[in-house]
Amino acid sequence: MPAQHQDSAQQLQSRRRPAEYYIDEKWDRCIDLTLRRVTYSSLAAGAVALVLLRGGGVRAATTAFGAGFGAGSAYGDCQREFQGEVPSIVHPGRPQ
Repeated sequence: MPAQHQDSAQQLQSRRRPAEYYIDEKWDRCIDLTLRRVTYSSLAAGAVALVLLRGGGVRAATTAFGAGFGAGSAYGDCQREFQGEVPSIVHPGRPQ
């Protein structure tokens, strides 16, 4: 029995995909994270602007600031997730 279990564990390891193939899943997570953070921060900033501010332009600017804050936060997290996996063609000045 133990030998059969070891063989199946070795087969499972040989069937695992390399880390480079998980790039699609990382993109999906980053897109989902970006959409959620932009939406939630826009809603939060819009609610604060609705309660505290009077002018329509100021409210729109505050909501846009919240959306930018959420996008920047998501960008930072996605950048950390993709660190070291971006092809060198994206960074032409960087030596290989």
